[in-house]
Amino acid sequence: MLLASGVFLGFSAYYAGLAVKRWAFIGALLGPIAYPLFTTHKHLAHRKVEGNQSHRLSF
Repeated sequence: MLLASGVFLGFSAYYAGLAVKRWAFIGALLGPIAYPLFTTHKHLAHRKVEGNQSHRLSF
């Protein structure tokens, strides 16, 4: 289960443009518990690239 989580997070990190080795290691170390950490990090990285105002509607 831990190895599968590592592989899954590694591929997910690759497609999200994040550090693959880091997230594969964290996935192999923590298992499925690491997925909420990954999604939070992915959202924060996206917000950093797009800027703070990217998620708000402007009228």
